[in-house]
Amino acid sequence: MVGDFLAVDKMAYGGRIPQTILAIPFVHHTIPLTKSTKSYVEWIKFPYMRFQPLNDVQRNDVVVFNYPDGDTVAIERQNESYYAIVREFEAMLNPNAPDYERKKVDGRYSPEYITHIKIKNSGDYYSGKGCAAVKKEYKVVARPIDKRENYVKRCVAMPGDVFTIINGQTHINGQLAPLPKRVQFSYFVTGELSPAKRKSLDINEEDRYRINEKTMLYNINNKQKEQIEKMGYSVVSCLDKVGEFDYSVFPHDSRYGWNKDNFGPITIPSKGTTIVLNDSTIVIYDKIIKNYEHNDLDIKEGKIYINGKETTSYTFQQDYFFMMGDNRHNSLDSRFWGFVPRDHIVGKASFVWLSIDKFKKLGERKVRWNRMFKKIK
Repeated sequence: MVGDFLAVDKMAYGGRIPQTILAIPFVHHTIPLTKSTKSYVEWIKFPYMRFQPLNDVQRNDVVVFNYPDGDTVAIERQNESYYAIVREFEAMLNPNAPDYERKKVDGRYSPEYITHIKIKNSGDYYSGKGCAAVKKEYKVVARPIDKRENYVKRCVAMPGDVFTIINGQTHINGQLAPLPKRVQFSYFVTGELSPAKRKSLDINEEDRYRINEKTMLYNINNKQKEQIEKMGYSVVSCLDKVGEFDYSVFPHDSRYGWNKDNFGPITIPSKGTTIVLNDSTIVIYDKIIKNYEHNDLDIKEGKIYINGKETTSYTFQQDYFFMMGDNRHNSLDSRFWGFVPRDHIVGKASFVWLSIDKFKKLGERKVRWNRMFKKIK
C-alpha cells in the first residue's frame, strides 16, 4: 500500500556486489535537499558480480529491482520514464504521427494538445528530433545500475516463458495464471462513495479518480467491487479491447497493436537463447542488445549491425524477467518498459516494517498498526 516501508532480503537471490562504491552512505542517487546533485562518483566502478544464490527468482515472487528505464533520467521529470518522454516529444514533432492522446479533457482541448500542435508545425522533422528536443528542454543524466530507482513488482513470467494477457487475465505458456489474492483492476462507478464508505471498504484515496459529474473510476479488488455493487452502485469494468493499440505499451509499435489488457504473446529472453533479428523483432530486443548487454547496434538500409558486423540473430547474455504490479491498471511495469535484466535484481521483498497513511492527520491513527511486520506474499 501507499505508505508501506519494506524490508528487503538482498541475499535471497545471491548478494549483489556494489558497483558504485564511492558514495555517501545511506543515500541513494541524490544528495538530500538538492534536486540533482549526485551522491556518488564513478571514478571507481566494479563490474557486475553476484554471490552464488541459494534460491532463484520464482514466479509470483515480489521482487525489488533497479528500474530498467532509469539508466537515463530527465531531472525535471525524473518520476517519469525518460524514453516515454522522448516518445512523447517524437509524437509532438512528427507531422505524420497520430494526434496526441490527451487531446481533450472534458470536451476541451488540453494545454498539452495545443502545445503539440504548435510544436508539430514548427520546423522540419527528422528521426531523433524528439531526443534532441528533450535534451535541450531538460537536464538529462545517466545513472549506473545500482543507482537507479528501486521498484517493487511481482514476477509474473520467468526466462523462457511465453507470456500473454487476454482481457486482463495473464497466461503462462498457454495456461491461465492464478491472480494474486488482492489484485486490483479499474472500474467505472456511477455515483460517489462517501468518505465513510471508502474508509469502511479500505479504499486507498489515490485509487479514485473523477471522470465526470456522475462517474468515478476506482482501482479496487474483487471483494471491494462486490461490496460496492451490494450498496446499489453500478460498477463497470474498464478493460482495453483487443486491437486497441496503446502507444505507451511496450514495444511501442503499431504492428503489435498491444495494450495493457491484451498483450503478447511474447517470449521472455533467457541466457544462451538465440533469436532471429529482423525489422519486426528488433523493436522488442533493441534495448536489451544496446542498453543491457552493451553492444553497438545500427540499422542501415534495412540491415542490422551489431558491433559493426551484419547479423540476423542474437544470443542473450543473461536472463530476463517480466514484472507486473498487483494494481493492474495503475502500475508502471514491464507492460510499458519491457524486461527486467537479472543484473538489475536487488532482492526479495520480505515484510512491512512500518506503514503510514498519509491521508490521515496527526491523532487519526496515521500508523497502520495492523500492517506492522506483515509478511509480503
